[in-house]
Amino acid sequence: MVIEVISNSEKSKDSLSALQTIVKTVQDYGSAVAEALATASGITDWPTVQKETMESLTKADLVIVEATEFGFMEGYYTAQALHYKKPLLMLTRQSIADSPASGIKDRFLTLRHYDNAAEIKEIVDTFLRENSISAKDLRFNFFLDRKLYSYLREVSYESGKNKSEIIRELLEKEIEKREN
Repeated sequence: MVIEVISNSEKSKDSLSALQTIVKTVQDYGSAVAEALATASGITDWPTVQKETMESLTKADLVIVEATEFGFMEGYYTAQALHYKKPLLMLTRQSIADSPASGIKDRFLTLRHYDNAAEIKEIVDTFLRENSISAKDLRFNFFLDRKLYSYLREVSYESGKNKSEIIRELLEKEIEKREN
């Protein structure tokens, strides 16, 4: 699994410490960290940071945001991750009720408060376990030509099933045929 980790650690040593705990916990879980927001390493080439962060965000399976020092870019990346339907864990040392994200109602967002590194580790471990790819159905997109799409739409209408169900059933039948 690839995890995108985002933080605005330039404002606070505590945020940097939290970011390090998050990254270590992800690595201990056996997952790869896609990228930590470049302010942690002092990079200020913002066009490159933006491009690389967006690329790694689209490739990531999960996203973790340390949001104690939440700024515009962290909010932007959070919105993009939710738009891409990436499960997202937002951690903060501040009261969750005071967090700007407390008003966001999205099934992909998990918002948690922590007080110390042990709590970060426990929260991140739980999030990774609950959102492990082996425990979830996977999703992907593909393109169809007009003929295939028309056929799929017609079968969907006739059967009352959605297009995904029809494709899934066809794949399952093909797998069953190959296994016999």
